[in-house]
Amino acid sequence: MAELGARRPGEILPLTQLARPGVAVLTNVGDAHLELMGTRERLAATKFEIFATGAQPILNADDPVSRERGRDLPAEPLWFAARDAATNALPKGRVVVVLGRSTLVIREPGETRHHAIECNLPGDHNLANLAAAIAASLAAGAAIERLIEAIPALVLPSGRYERVRIGEIEMIYDAYNASLGGSLATLRSFEREAAARKLAVLGSMAELGPEAPEMHERVGAAAAASGIAID
Repeated sequence: MAELGARRPGEILPLTQLARPGVAVLTNVGDAHLELMGTRERLAATKFEIFATGAQPILNADDPVSRERGRDLPAEPLWFAARDAATNALPKGRVVVVLGRSTLVIREPGETRHHAIECNLPGDHNLANLAAAIAASLAAGAAIERLIEAIPALVLPSGRYERVRIGEIEMIYDAYNASLGGSLATLRSFEREAAARKLAVLGSMAELGPEAPEMHERVGAAAAASGIAID
């Protein structure tokens, strides 16, 4: 398994040609590194280079760019999504959906299967990441039973909504490569934490280009609306 990353246009293609993945996951086309990419179109084109050598595409059903570009790929995508409840707003074809924290739905042509799961990952945004991982594992040939057994033990890597306790104070450290989408998702998760008092210390987001002031304002507005004390 390999993670292919880029900060500038065209940097995914040589990595794809080197790794030649059989299955490739594109989580979304957001706004990270937009300053260096120049435009969202270049950002999207660079990310979609991961499918240049014919990998099975795993795409986010809730990402508008993936919905649009996914139609032009040679191989039919396997879609993933996370939902609070059942919905029909999903692409046609094969779909993996994490429903709440207790149900996994796998839709294949002519058949839809429901599986009970136990997910302990924090943050609703990580449910979509779980769905992506399940979809990729299934595409690579993993047995669904083994995947379901592994889900309860899953933990996030260091720096991703990491809980740190200092005496009676519990801190949540989430400061890995911040972007607009990631910051808003973390604030939504933090807002739901059960605590008598919550304080959010927000740093800056880098490499966002001319839209950086507006994006920082949007994060500030979301934080203010959440009722969390801000520093």
